[in-house]
Amino acid sequence: MIVGLGKASELAEEVLPTESKRQLALRTKLLHIIQNGLSGVIVNGDLLHRVSGNLNISITGVDIAPLLNNLKKIAVTSKGYVNNDGLNHNSVIQAIDHGRCLPPAVLRISIGRYTTEHDIETTAEEIIKVVNELREENPKGGEARQQNSKH
Repeated sequence: MIVGLGKASELAEEVLPTESKRQLALRTKLLHIIQNGLSGVIVNGDLLHRVSGNLNISITGVDIAPLLNNLKKIAVTSKGYVNNDGLNHNSVIQAIDHGRCLPPAVLRISIGRYTTEHDIETTAEEIIKVVNELREENPKGGEARQQNSKH
C-alpha cells in the first residue's frame, strides 16, 4: 500500500502542472463562449485564485430551478451556493458576492481530467440555448426574486 501511494504521488507530480494548465485553458474557453453568447454573466470569485477546473457564474434574467431542470445534456450544480428557495443567502455566496446581490441563477461547473474541448463547447452551447429559451418564456426571469432578496 505504501508503494502504491508513492507511485500515485509520483504520477500526480508529473501530471498536475500540465493538467492544471489544460483545465485552465478549457475553463477560459468555456467562460469566453458563454460570455459571448449571453448577456448578464457574472463570474463569482477571483479567476486567478481558484482551482483551474472550476467555474462559478451567475446569470441574470433566469431562476435556478428551471435552468437546472432544462439543462438535460450536461451536469452542473448550484447546491452549496443557492438555498432551496433559490435565494443566495448562504455564507459561501455572500462571501464572494461583495454586496452585489447576485442573481438567483448561480452555476458551479467543474472541469476534470477527462473533459474535452468538445465537452466545453457542448456545455456552453447548452447553457446559452437554455438561458435564451427561459428568458424568452419569462422576460422578467429572476428579477422579482432578486429584488425580494435585497429587502
